[in-house]
Amino acid sequence: MTEILEYNNINDLDNIWDDSLSKSKDRTVFLTINWLKSWLNVFSNEVDQQVILCVTENNKVIALAPLMIKNCKEYGFKYKRLQFIGFNQSDYMDFVIIKKVNSCLNLISDYLFDNSSRWDLCELNNFSEESNSPNILKNILRRRNKPYSFKTLSVCPYVKLDLDITEFLKTKKSGLRYDLKRGEKDLCKLGELNFFKIENQADAVNELPAFIKMLRLREKQVKRTSSIEYYIDQESVYLNYLNLIWDHISFSKLTLNDKVIAYHFGFEYDKKLYWYKPTFDINYIKFSPGKILIKKAMENAYKNNIQELDFLLGDEPYKFQWAKQTRKNFGFLFGTNNIKSKLFFKWFSIIKPNLKSLINKLKQ
Repeated sequence: MTEILEYNNINDLDNIWDDSLSKSKDRTVFLTINWLKSWLNVFSNEVDQQVILCVTENNKVIALAPLMIKNCKEYGFKYKRLQFIGFNQSDYMDFVIIKKVNSCLNLISDYLFDNSSRWDLCELNNFSEESNSPNILKNILRRRNKPYSFKTLSVCPYVKLDLDITEFLKTKKSGLRYDLKRGEKDLCKLGELNFFKIENQADAVNELPAFIKMLRLREKQVKRTSSIEYYIDQESVYLNYLNLIWDHISFSKLTLNDKVIAYHFGFEYDKKLYWYKPTFDINYIKFSPGKILIKKAMENAYKNNIQELDFLLGDEPYKFQWAKQTRKNFGFLFGTNNIKSKLFFKWFSIIKPNLKSLINKLKQ
């Protein structure tokens, strides 16, 4: 017998979540229960209601859906958006499905549409192209005759770590090899250059403010400045990660004479290194500290049997100096049958994305 149950607190599934995830094909660190808890701890104001769906067969879990409803406002008009928990911090999102993907997604979809009075618009983002979910969802929405928007959101470059760093760099362009050789040589003239993984949790917590400060200065340099509130939230997010998912944290630094000149805050999960948030001291930019940090991290990962370095969301040029392969990330937007939902769907899927071109046409 197959049934679906709804939970409104993810803590109620603490004892079964990660075990279920470990049996799922599309498992990532962003779907672990402690990642989701970390996000909920910091961004609880974003959540009107948790909608955690659990599909069971003969009393055994075969699928989980980490969803939430958020109260939103667009130009003064209020609506409710159904989306994945962790929507603004997670580079990959999906359902946790152990088996019977088609029947599980059909059951989940049936439940969501049967409860469509609770939400106006559904936005499910950052499905990896390796996931089976997008194609199945498209078929479900077509069969239900529901209008939907499906688009490529970004790419995630990645490197398979099947060569040691010396052999790997031979496959890269000479410019990268030159920058690394010159940068390391010139830094070593200034003192002792070292790479460290921060292995002690207390040390990592103590190091966090310095990492945030360096991150702020770097983002200001490239004109990606954010509000003080953003950085307070970010520090809270990282602190929650350190407290809740320490076993999967990869926090490393590059030092010159014991002075930190580059950091990376990321994750290790299922033999993958997730390159989540790197930064470096802008005073050392001519020495390519960011590139050196990547090299050292790759070298360390290879030695520790990590099989992939995932650069995650974004097509920043530096990633393609290292990575040739990419995964696309996809997103869905769809609504319900009520008029309010249809209007918001048209606004977000058609009008708003084309607003600039429409205004320009009117001006002509």
